[in-house]
Amino acid sequence: MYRGSKNKVCAAGCLIAEDEYVEAFEYQRWQELHDAGWVPEDHMELINELQIIHDSLPTEIWEKTLQQLAKDRNLNFNN
Repeated sequence: MYRGSKNKVCAAGCLIAEDEYVEAFEYQRWQELHDAGWVPEDHMELINELQIIHDSLPTEIWEKTLQQLAKDRNLNFNN
């Protein structure tokens, strides 16, 4: 979910301005939002990968997986 209870947002949800968000975004991947013309293509591959990590992997391996993603993409990872 891009928006949750108590004003919580996911990592991708924080990239959507409050005035641009519509409930129809929920349960759709970033790629689908892009294909519908709702979000730009900028960094789409990275955002898709982050969504997959968040939605598909157990939290116990997030840090290790995110470190590897950062390494693969030549990004800094500071914890």
